[in-house]
Amino acid sequence: MDMALTELCINKQPVDRKRIELIKQASPVVLDECLGLPDCQGWFLDEAFRHRYDTDLERTQRIVSHVNCLPKLIALMDTIQPEMVADVPAMRAIQLDMMMPEGQKEWQRLKHFTREPNLDRFVEYYLYGRDKDLIREAVDGVELDHYQLRAELLRVTPRFIIEYCLQHAESQDYIATYMAIDELEHFIERLSPKYAAVALQREEIPREWFERFASHKSVTLRKAVANDPRTSQEALCKLAADKHAGIKEIALNRLPEDMRNSVLGESLLSSSDASTTTSDDGHFFTVLRLAQAGSSQLAKVAAEADDLLACAATLHPCADEQVLDALCQRTGLPQWACIGLAMKTERAEEIDTLIDDGNRHLCIGLSSNPHLTLDQASALMRKLPDDRVLANLANTFIDQPEAITALSSLAVAKSPLAAALKRLLKDSTDEKKLSSLHGSRNCRPLVVQRLVARHPNCPKKLYPLYASYLPDDLARNTRYSLAVLESAKPIKPKAIDKWKIDDYLDQGHAPEFLCDWLLRNDEIGRQRKVIACTHANPNAIRHLTVLDDSHVHRRFVHERTMTYSEYEYRMLARIGSPSVRKALAEKGYANNAILQELALDRDKSVAMAAQRLAKKRGVRLAGANRVDSTSSKGLGNKAARLELATESKDPAILSLLVTDKLKDVRSTVAARRELAPALSFELLKDPEEQVLLSALYGIRDRVFNAEEKPILQELLCALVSDTSKGADVRKRAMRSLPDPSAGDPWYGRENGLFDSEIFAITADTGIIDDLLFRLERGEVTRNWESVFDNPHLTISQCEALLSKCKRRRGWRLGMLIRKHPDLDVVVALLEKHIALSEEEGFSQRKQDCSPEQILALASNPNIPSRALISVWGRHMWKLPEPKFTELFEWALEQGGAYDMAVDPNNTEKRRAYIIQRLLEKNHEDLLEYFCYRVKLTERQIDGFLDNDSSAIRRGIAEGQELTDAQIRRLENDVSLGVRVSLFDSRGTPRSRLSSEFLRAYGKVYRDHRSAVEEELRLRGEEVA
Repeated sequence: MDMALTELCINKQPVDRKRIELIKQASPVVLDECLGLPDCQGWFLDEAFRHRYDTDLERTQRIVSHVNCLPKLIALMDTIQPEMVADVPAMRAIQLDMMMPEGQKEWQRLKHFTREPNLDRFVEYYLYGRDKDLIREAVDGVELDHYQLRAELLRVTPRFIIEYCLQHAESQDYIATYMAIDELEHFIERLSPKYAAVALQREEIPREWFERFASHKSVTLRKAVANDPRTSQEALCKLAADKHAGIKEIALNRLPEDMRNSVLGESLLSSSDASTTTSDDGHFFTVLRLAQAGSSQLAKVAAEADDLLACAATLHPCADEQVLDALCQRTGLPQWACIGLAMKTERAEEIDTLIDDGNRHLCIGLSSNPHLTLDQASALMRKLPDDRVLANLANTFIDQPEAITALSSLAVAKSPLAAALKRLLKDSTDEKKLSSLHGSRNCRPLVVQRLVARHPNCPKKLYPLYASYLPDDLARNTRYSLAVLESAKPIKPKAIDKWKIDDYLDQGHAPEFLCDWLLRNDEIGRQRKVIACTHANPNAIRHLTVLDDSHVHRRFVHERTMTYSEYEYRMLARIGSPSVRKALAEKGYANNAILQELALDRDKSVAMAAQRLAKKRGVRLAGANRVDSTSSKGLGNKAARLELATESKDPAILSLLVTDKLKDVRSTVAARRELAPALSFELLKDPEEQVLLSALYGIRDRVFNAEEKPILQELLCALVSDTSKGADVRKRAMRSLPDPSAGDPWYGRENGLFDSEIFAITADTGIIDDLLFRLERGEVTRNWESVFDNPHLTISQCEALLSKCKRRRGWRLGMLIRKHPDLDVVVALLEKHIALSEEEGFSQRKQDCSPEQILALASNPNIPSRALISVWGRHMWKLPEPKFTELFEWALEQGGAYDMAVDPNNTEKRRAYIIQRLLEKNHEDLLEYFCYRVKLTERQIDGFLDNDSSAIRRGIAEGQELTDAQIRRLENDVSLGVRVSLFDSRGTPRSRLSSEFLRAYGKVYRDHRSAVEEELRLRGEEVA
């Protein structure tokens, strides 16, 4: 036996820092002999367990069986292998200590660290937290860095601990990041694909691993191999034939051009052998989605594919004249498919032809064409004097100030961009004005920022920003160049903070210079957001539509996104997800031709949305994929069935949805209040709690006949009694009982689970008296305030409950008055607590009263007029004329006649009197409210429209159903507020507003522009 090791193991206070090295270097036989010594110390047992490469379960059993084994090792093994430590001496000692509070607390602390199989926690804190410095210095005398230290810690960690933690996600991440490669070889296949991909990112991974995982079944791993720069060309060729489109695209983009063309040629040959249109399209889409596609391949797509893909080929960033020539050789090319040609063609005759066509989106495409002459640009501006066209043309002719001046003069009147360009071309424009133009929301096109950067008076505070995003333009600024020469240090570029970029993009107001830079330099996540930015150049975005990226597609139909050309929407209708295709119809992006395709969509939710839009536009569809109500399969997919569950009124369809296999569909239809009682009863038997809660909501406040009530009572009682159901279901069922007495036996049971519901519905005075007794004794009962909703309370009980309220007593009084059916109780409460009716939160009474009762109340001297109108204001119409007039005049003076004035039960004579008095008093606020709430005759509306008060006309515009002549009159109203109210009217739908008004309104109110564009799209009109 090694005497040095023997002396070390029995030493109670080891001080030698090299003790770990001694334990590591000891032979297994000598170490096992030391572990068998009765005097072997706990620290030695602990370090022999933690610092040996060969620790296994057999040696661990020997260690934990020793009487001196430390509690931390027992706690660890009690988690990993509890049967190993069930009857060892150390565990018996721990159990004895646990009889004392301190021992129990210490054991709980140790077990807390082992509560989950987190290898990071085990290694970094529990096992080696105090020994990291010793281990860092103990390996061959070389100090280890961060990664080497973790690799060494994992090497000495017993293998069975790693095996135990392998199920934990964070443990897999720790293994993939730090474990030595020779050790990782044994675990890589057992890691989830996500963390195996993390391991493949390490620099020391052998190249042969990439060959191995290139054919792995996991898409995540194959994609990681395709993205890694160390992957061989042979592996990339294999991945270029992958079934997954994304992996195939990545691999093709990384191959050299000759190999890429070879692979694509083989792909085309195999698709031709298949002789199907679908396989051909698959090959064409592969080419179109390549970042570096060859012009010959794109020309082949432009020549042989259908119109949509041929147009996509011309929009590809790598498209050249060869591709455009291939497109021009086609016959019968639709106008929308020429958008790429408009952006790139050099031929003057083609440019002139496209300008003469006058299509808005083709004109926008032409405005980015760098081959336009000044005469062609001027003709384009005369054809479409739009700010987007002007911005693109000015950007093209930025080196020709005279050309920009000429083009600006052709813009529409009061164009903010044209005015900004004129100022920017003047050398006299000062720094303050340039700074204002830089930050203006109305002038965010790229050309504005470029001209500011070039201007000699450009503010110096903008130099770092422009040096980052517009360095070429800033370099042409003579003042900046002089400042650089004079300065010892160059001006350091300063980019916009990432959080601010994200804020710009999320709001949709990112300036074009930022959008342009992001499209060229940033990741796809931010490029997606650029699509929905108001100031982005659509010509720089069109090529993204063809990508196999659902996030990109959703951005094109975002509520804030500008209107794109027909090409983008046709592509989305073809390759977009069902939700995107449905949005095309719901938001009106689809024109009538696309609408016909969507009406035949295989997804019934898409087809239904298209049919609704066609009906609104008055378009007759040649065919449609309609709902088949004879079977559940005929209702379509989940989205279609959810839509039917929300909107359908067909009993046959609703009966099928009640038995749908998806709980979301059943839950949606269960919440419908117009559902037949038999179907509601069927849903109350559903096993899913989500459905039951919706069904209980659906029957709330519904009226059932004498035959239906017993059935409902039985079903609800069964739910209340079913302890397997959740508390929310059982409590809601209790609250919905037609006969509340069935709930009384549950009072106080199950720890008062139903007490709150019983307080609100019970007619048993004993339960209420028991509550009052408990409140008197100071016993706080949870949710006892629900008793104020109880309609069966006596006057004495009401008084007693109000006396127990320390706050919000006016609100409590309002609850009692609103729910109680006995008018005598209500009057008595109000007479005694009339002051509470002045408090905030006092509710209006909803219980009906007879004319005799309301007259008696109005004659009661103990109820002041304020309280009378506040509680029963909606019943004042039942009073005779003298009393009504008296109360109305009083309320008018106090400013509280709103309910009396707009009561729908008022007679025409009384309404005429109200109008006369309001006009005499010139009560504008009340008149506006009156015109908004009360349905007026055509003659009365005409009379109010002649009034000088814009507030009255606002009320008319927002609340009344108007004739066409009245609508035209309000559309031309001098008040901006009146026009806003007309646009937001609840009485006149936007479909009746003229297109001219909508277009003018959208230009003035930029916040409403998206709503204006959507309405124009729904009409099938071109959106400017």
